[in-house]
Amino acid sequence: MKNATVRQLDSHTWQFTEKLLGEAAYCYLLEGNERSLLIDTAYGFTDIPGTIKKLTDKPLTVVNTHGHFDHISGNYLYNEVYLSEKDREVYLRHSHRDTIEKILQTATDNALAKKCLLVLANKALKRIYSHPFPDTLSLPKCGYFELGDRKVDIIETPGHTAGSISLLDVNSGWLFSGDLVFFHSYGRTDLTGGDEAALMQSIRSRILTLPPETLIMPGHEDFTTVQDEKVFY
Repeated sequence: MKNATVRQLDSHTWQFTEKLLGEAAYCYLLEGNERSLLIDTAYGFTDIPGTIKKLTDKPLTVVNTHGHFDHISGNYLYNEVYLSEKDREVYLRHSHRDTIEKILQTATDNALAKKCLLVLANKALKRIYSHPFPDTLSLPKCGYFELGDRKVDIIETPGHTAGSISLLDVNSGWLFSGDLVFFHSYGRTDLTGGDEAALMQSIRSRILTLPPETLIMPGHEDFTTVQDEKVFY
């Protein structure tokens, strides 16, 4: 397994990057003085667990922001993973290769490009689905993850999927938004569990009401802030 690509965001926070056909998916590691938290597991191509062990010796908790394959395919590398019960159906569907092939086929309308895309993806998909997808744990009823000196609130943000969540690091004010909101854009709603009206409501009522300086770290694309996004919604 290849070494993970990691970027340090501060002394106790890191971003991991994995790519499939040029599409970067991000995972985030947050370390507290008692536990650490990994947000999403991407495609499962690189040795993120091995790198985590070099970065921290704290017990690890893993959570998925939602059940799409580019956020959950690395789940097999961990003993336990938390996911909203509302996304269980999405998770089960995205645990099957035929579902992902259909999604990739919609990436372009050009027949030749589709064929090339699937040929390029074939090796990657074999690697993803050579491992069984583990069951997941329900999100903690308290509504947050406690890492010791670092509390991470769970914010329900349906729309991209029914069970999509965002995670707010209370100490830093950083928001890990999954596929809800990106830099001047928002997540797709044409995939399993998507609902555009619900997504827009999540952005307006649960994201744009946060302090304007809140830094948004999405599952793809560049970082942004609540202030920067307000003009678009």
